[in-house]
Amino acid sequence: MRLTSFPGVNARRRTGLLAAGLVVVVVSAVGARASSAAADVPSCPPPGGAAAYQASLRALTGPGGADLAIHVVRAPDTGCAFPPTLKKVQVKVFAPDGTLLSTRNLDDVEAPGGSADLRLGAVARHQQVAVDVLVQSEDTTRTYVLRGQTTTLLRPDLIVSKTTVVNGTTNVPVVFATRAFDVRARVSELNGDVGASAVVTLHDGATALGSTTVDIGAGGSADVAFHDVSLTDPGRADLTVNVRDADPAETSETNNSGRATVDVINVAARSSDLLVPVGGYGAQMNQNVYAPITGAPLGAFADLESKVIAQQPTLVRVFFNDVQARTLRGALDSFYKTLQLAQRAGATINVTLQSTGDLTLSLAVTRFANALNTAVKTYGVSNLRWVTIQNEPNLEGNKITQAELEAWYRALDSKLRALGLRDQIRFMGLDLVENHQQDWFDYAASHMSDLLDAYSIHVFWDYWDTAKLEQ
Repeated sequence: MRLTSFPGVNARRRTGLLAAGLVVVVVSAVGARASSAAADVPSCPPPGGAAAYQASLRALTGPGGADLAIHVVRAPDTGCAFPPTLKKVQVKVFAPDGTLLSTRNLDDVEAPGGSADLRLGAVARHQQVAVDVLVQSEDTTRTYVLRGQTTTLLRPDLIVSKTTVVNGTTNVPVVFATRAFDVRARVSELNGDVGASAVVTLHDGATALGSTTVDIGAGGSADVAFHDVSLTDPGRADLTVNVRDADPAETSETNNSGRATVDVINVAARSSDLLVPVGGYGAQMNQNVYAPITGAPLGAFADLESKVIAQQPTLVRVFFNDVQARTLRGALDSFYKTLQLAQRAGATINVTLQSTGDLTLSLAVTRFANALNTAVKTYGVSNLRWVTIQNEPNLEGNKITQAELEAWYRALDSKLRALGLRDQIRFMGLDLVENHQQDWFDYAASHMSDLLDAYSIHVFWDYWDTAKLEQ
C-alpha cells in the first residue's frame, strides 16, 4: 500500500487536475487471476505491489451547484494503460460537522484520458467529499482501488480591475488616428480559493483588436498588454477588455469587462522624429469655383484640378451657403463639383454651414441635410466625414447664442439620422476665434458632449507675435 499526496489548490490545471488536500490510497487487487496476469503485462505493476495508478480530485462549487473532477493517471515509471472507463465510483458528501449526508454509487463511468466529471448538486464551500474509484486493467483481469478525499472550494471569479491606454509609459486620454498605442489591463481573481486561466480580448465596439491568455493564482492579479493598437476613425472610442473561457469556470461572468475611453484625433503620421510633429495640412476650397460668378474659362479647370489633386490635402473644408445655393446661378451645382474635387484629391471633407443668419432653422436644416444626402448618395462623396454649423459663431456680428447653436446641431442630428448618414458624418464644432473661447467650450462640454465628436478653433499667426500659436 502506498500513500500519495498531490499539489495544493493554487497550482494551475494543465494536463491534470488540482488536488485540494487530497490523499489517494492504492490498495491491493480484487480477483483471483491477478498473479497469472502479471506476466502478461510486466510493465504495469500487479495489485498489492508498487502503485499502478494515481488519482486526483477537485470539487468546485458555485451558484449553479458543485462539480467533482476525477483524474486517473498511471503511476510514474509504469506502463499501465489509461482506463477508458472507471469500473465503479462511490462518492460520499459530508456535512461541516463530519456526518455523512449522501452516498452515490456509479458503474462504468466514462473517463476519456482518465478524466471524469460528475455533478454533485448543492454542496457548500468547505464540505468534505470522499471518493472510492475502482480501475480495471485493459484485459479486466486486475482491479485497483483508489481512495481519496477533497474539500469543496469556491469557483474562481475573474474581473477586469483596471484598463488604461498608454503611449510609451504615459497614460493618455487622446491618441492619433493610425498611430500605434498600447492598452493595458489588470485581471484579478476575487474568491480566493482557486486560480484560473482565461482568454482576454480587446474590442472597439464589434471590432476585435487583440487577444491573449492569462494565468491568475487564487486571490491574485495578472497584467496583460495589447501592443501596437491603432484606430482609424476619429472621435471617441470605447475600448472594451473582456475575459472569457475561464478554466475552471467562474461563479459569475457578469463582471468580466473593463472599459477605457479614448479620443481619436484625425491627423496624419508625423513627418520626422527630428521635427516638430505635424498632424497634417489642408485647404479651404471655394464652393463657387465652378459657378458662373467665377468668370473662369472652362479650359482653366483641368489645370486647376490637377494641381489641387497633386497637393493631396489631408483635410478640406467647403462652405455651404444656404442663400447662395438658392439664389446664385450655378452655385449648388458648383458646391457638388467642389466636393468631388476634394474627393479625388483624397482629402477628408468638412462641410461648414457658413452662416445661420436670417435663416429659418427648420427649413434651412432640411435643405442642408438634403444637400449633404445628395452629395453622398448621388455624387459619391464618400469622404464627406465632418459637418460644422456656423463659421466662427463667437465672432462679433454673428448673432447666434450658444443655446441657438445647440438647437441647430440637434435639428441636423435628427435629419441625418433619418437619412442614415449620422454614422458617416460627424459633428466638428465650434470653429471659434479667440473671443470668449472658454465660455463656449464650457457650454459645449455641459450641453453638447453627446453631439460633438471634435472641436475646432481658428488661429491666425502674426509674424510679429510668434508666441500666439502656443497661447
